[in-house]
Amino acid sequence: MGFIYDIITKIGAHANDLAAHTYNLLSEIRTGEYFSGGCGAPRSWTYGMYADYLYATPFCAARAMSIDRLAVYVSTACAGKVARLGMYRNGSNNVPGELVVDGGEISVGTTGLKTVTVSEALTPGLYWLAIVSDGDPTVKAFSQNQCTISAITTMSDGYDYETCWKRSYAFATLPDPFGTPVKAAYITIPGLMVRLASLD
Repeated sequence: MGFIYDIITKIGAHANDLAAHTYNLLSEIRTGEYFSGGCGAPRSWTYGMYADYLYATPFCAARAMSIDRLAVYVSTACAGKVARLGMYRNGSNNVPGELVVDGGEISVGTTGLKTVTVSEALTPGLYWLAIVSDGDPTVKAFSQNQCTISAITTMSDGYDYETCWKRSYAFATLPDPFGTPVKAAYITIPGLMVRLASLD
């Protein structure tokens, strides 16, 4: 009895230290704001999209949460064209898998913040934000080295980060499941975001 009591007492004494060392900053975020899931902020970086390619970028939900918007910022418009925003669950070996939500279309014919309304409750884990367009707009982007998940590969000009997945996909409603992608080793990835409705 005394031995068990001593162990429990010691665990309790170090509980605060444990919490301090394992605290996840991404678990405390402001509701009503846009959030990248740990991939930084889309500032001066941009990403030139290709028509009829489906892209997926990582989003880490560090705790249970609900989201009410998917968003991207168009920095160079593509007249008369649209894009679709969505989200996928993480599949096997950190590849996008099952479709969570197809948020619908946005116009990429003008610049600015573009959003679609969704209503999704997320459990903790890795998700993939997705975008596909019938045009080739340029969008605000994240630097790849801020959110490397897939791998780092040695390229001819040094090391490159493989965070964004892509696949050829004729513009349409989002496929379910995502399908077989290839790694996109670029300097930047599309700056896809969600708006946080509540911490659940």
